[in-house]
Amino acid sequence: MSEDRKPGCSIARVIRYVVDENDLDPEQRRHLRECPVCREELKQLDGGLRRLGHMAAEHTPEPVRRPVLPVEGRELPHRPVLLWRLAWGTGLGFALVMLIAVWTVFQSSISPVSYQDIAQEMAEDEMLLAEVLALEENPLPDAYREISPEETAGIDEEIFDFIVPVEGWNMDQESRTKEA
Repeated sequence: MSEDRKPGCSIARVIRYVVDENDLDPEQRRHLRECPVCREELKQLDGGLRRLGHMAAEHTPEPVRRPVLPVEGRELPHRPVLLWRLAWGTGLGFALVMLIAVWTVFQSSISPVSYQDIAQEMAEDEMLLAEVLALEENPLPDAYREISPEETAGIDEEIFDFIVPVEGWNMDQESRTKEA
């Protein structure tokens, strides 16, 4: 845009004129028509908008269906076929879901479960529970259990007193109690 503006020139006024010239009072419209700087800015802005419009029209795909706006006083055509298709599709989908549910229930009831299968499954569950309990006690793998210290080795009340001293207890009192 131009740098040699007059005091009354404003790019905002030029933009408002492009958007809606009735938005300006008659004096501002007259200024925009007579001022060479404002006319040049208006010409550049209008040219840029036209190029943008041409590019948009060139690169925008055509709509699949032509949009139809409703006309006042005329109703849109009623489409009962669409409602029937929707109803039949919903009913068919529901029937398919019910058929699958009933088939799975009857399929599972047809294959009998023997007591041997149940006993084997219970034995597998007990072995799994034993593994879980063993991991609760010591979750380390066997290779690390060999090199890890025992759980209770060297842990007694003195360590806890050293880590978290009792309130009001200072080192002088501790040394006196150990000497005695």
